[in-house]
Amino acid sequence: MVNKFVSSGARLAGNKLISCEEITNTGYVFNASLEDIKIAGDQSNLSGVTHSILHGFNYNPEEAEFPGWIRYGTYFNERNTWWPYFNKWADYKARLSYLFQNAELVSDIAVMHPLADMWRKYGPQRDPFPRLNYPDYQHNVWEAIHQNGNGCDYVSEKIIQEASFNEGMLRFGDRSYKAIILLEVDSIEPDTARALAKYAESGGKIIFIDRAPHQAPGLQNKARNDRQVNQSVQRLLNQFSESTGIYPAPGNEKLIDWYRGIQSGYDLSPDIMFDESSAYVSQLHYRSGEKDIYFFANYSNHIVYSSKVTFKRSDNRVPWLWDPETGDRYRYPLENSPNELQLRLAPAETKLIVFDEPAEAEEWSIPEINPSKTELLSGPWELTLDHVDGTSRSVKMESLKGFDTDPDLQSFAGAAIYKKKFEVHDPEQFTFLDLGTVKGISEVSINGNTRGSHWYGQHLYETGNSLEPGENEITIKVTTVLGNYVKSLTDNEVAQRWTGGQELNKTGLIGPVKLIR
Repeated sequence: MVNKFVSSGARLAGNKLISCEEITNTGYVFNASLEDIKIAGDQSNLSGVTHSILHGFNYNPEEAEFPGWIRYGTYFNERNTWWPYFNKWADYKARLSYLFQNAELVSDIAVMHPLADMWRKYGPQRDPFPRLNYPDYQHNVWEAIHQNGNGCDYVSEKIIQEASFNEGMLRFGDRSYKAIILLEVDSIEPDTARALAKYAESGGKIIFIDRAPHQAPGLQNKARNDRQVNQSVQRLLNQFSESTGIYPAPGNEKLIDWYRGIQSGYDLSPDIMFDESSAYVSQLHYRSGEKDIYFFANYSNHIVYSSKVTFKRSDNRVPWLWDPETGDRYRYPLENSPNELQLRLAPAETKLIVFDEPAEAEEWSIPEINPSKTELLSGPWELTLDHVDGTSRSVKMESLKGFDTDPDLQSFAGAAIYKKKFEVHDPEQFTFLDLGTVKGISEVSINGNTRGSHWYGQHLYETGNSLEPGENEITIKVTTVLGNYVKSLTDNEVAQRWTGGQELNKTGLIGPVKLIR
């Protein structure tokens, strides 16, 4: 609830290092997966954060009984099952942090909240845990703006009063905005009302949500101040009706659709236009020297997003894909104009698209996900269970299912290794192995050839040259979270305090596992 306020204030003060406490966890400590951590961290970055601080986890002496001393925080601990993979998220996050700390965030819309009215009606709220939101969509407006291709900062009356206005832009320091939206604001200071009038005179766009301000805050000289506010605001509405107006508050429609109406009605043309917008997909636009950097994030853990994206650009730079997991850079594939790209985001996936000078480099290929040929790898599966408690056993699984559905397996936590032999007549018929639903981190090898790992999103592997005519063997390693095992420790006070009241978590390889072309 406070990240966007803080990140906006930091940037208006000229700061690029913007920190937040992240991934603190008070109820899902042992069930948080690296995918959950990535999604939450991506949302921090989307709110403008450039420096994430992991807070609230404990160091434990070796003699402390498993799981150790726990206060608050996700279980960042070498005893966690996914600890060997933690560096994958840490490297990803570090690359994004470095990039965002050394670039300027581009925002073109200013948003003012009715904080004075909230204090007058309800009193100040205790952030980051407010008792109420005023208005009730208060903390979601910035998301709708970014989901529709614009960018925004939250501003205060002080910012408006001290800003300069020219050619339709509100400027404060190195920040500039082509429009300001006031969210159900009743009260503003007379100096703010006069500053808004100057902004309108310069060609700026002012959108009042639900109603226009009609009074001043406070009781000192109230009659005079109310009259001054009303005079300035009414002049705004009467003289600048083409660029200034009152827009209805959101009703039953989704906020993303509501803002799109504002965008269209006031011609707030964005830097980025999505053919298909989504309440689970958002973006940021940064600029570093001559480079334009676009960060796209899908924060659904199950929806695949695909859309054509159009960039408002007029120079000769070309798009590149920068991979924040590896640091590799590729030329982004073009179908028509370099300003019209096909964007595909798997669940929990992010992409950095950077417009830079053209150069010779490998082109990134977009895999075709609609299979023309499919072969299901059905059971039985040979399964080795390497438990986090140090035990190991082997079982046969006739068909894939989540461990939580089997009383004999539901308390398992650790590395589950699935093996299966299968026949392939023509290896060239298949280009990918799709694991379907995986609740954990997966690693795959085919005939002893490692095909990589996935710690979030779609668990889709290129088969490469690993398949052979005739018999093949696949090995799938799935590392699960700890939660169900910790819940099973009924005599462990620490374990029960954190998991006793939780439901069993879905874990394991659920599938279906398919070879696809």
